[in-house]
Amino acid sequence: KEYKSNAQIAEEALVPYATVSVPSGVYTMPAAYAEGVTFEGQNNTTLVMPATVTKSVTIKDATLSSANGISFVGNGITVTLEGCQPEQEIQVKSAVPSSKKLIELFDLAKDILDQSRNNTLVLNGTTVNSKTSVLSNADELIAKTSIAAGEVIILTSDIDLAGKEFAGLTAFHPENDNVFDGMGYVVSNWTNKGGSSDMGFIRGWVGPIKNVTLENVTLKTSGRSAILAAKVYSNIDNCHLVNCSIEDSYWACGGIAGLYNSGSISNCSVVGC
Repeated sequence: KEYKSNAQIAEEALVPYATVSVPSGVYTMPAAYAEGVTFEGQNNTTLVMPATVTKSVTIKDATLSSANGISFVGNGITVTLEGCQPEQEIQVKSAVPSSKKLIELFDLAKDILDQSRNNTLVLNGTTVNSKTSVLSNADELIAKTSIAAGEVIILTSDIDLAGKEFAGLTAFHPENDNVFDGMGYVVSNWTNKGGSSDMGFIRGWVGPIKNVTLENVTLKTSGRSAILAAKVYSNIDNCHLVNCSIEDSYWACGGIAGLYNSGSISNCSVVGC
């Protein structure tokens, strides 16, 4: 049976584009390794990951393990997993999120999700899945007229709706929660032209709504409406309204929520409305 020490594996990994054979057993992936290195497991190899992976890497035929979850910090890195089975959730994150970095991170997250057989993957704090959609501009937001059960919606930049016709997002699937995560971005300058009911940036929703600011939004509605979320079963967190207004001719009208059926609202604010 082949045997190597962790020190031998760490030494071999310092050679650029080397393929490091990792024998059967439990071994530690070194935190420092050269560009383009491949770690290739044998039968029943478990690779204990470092706290964060910050360089491009290829890992083949190994069970990935970590004390606190597997964390890839992506700033243009690529991660290839072939025949790997993670034991814990995988996190993909950036210390300083930006529009470009979030899109890169999302692409990296989707790649890892497709390559591994793990169903739990976290992108900057939000669990994503194969149904996750990224919205980066007004046209993509407006075109999102159908949202599947369990789909995760993520914003990756500020969105200006000035002069655009937007009907609001709807995902009312009680059997499978949806998630909306604005990732801290701002949606601004939306004015609706109708007076329909159940109107809001989010119209009907079951599942978490978080991390978005709506600015300079003006709505005219006719019941069960709100600037942020009209008819919802949701925990709403870290959502903010700035210089917004709503005129409603019936009932259940609000700023953060209109017909609020269940859940909690936390860390939210309304300013100048």
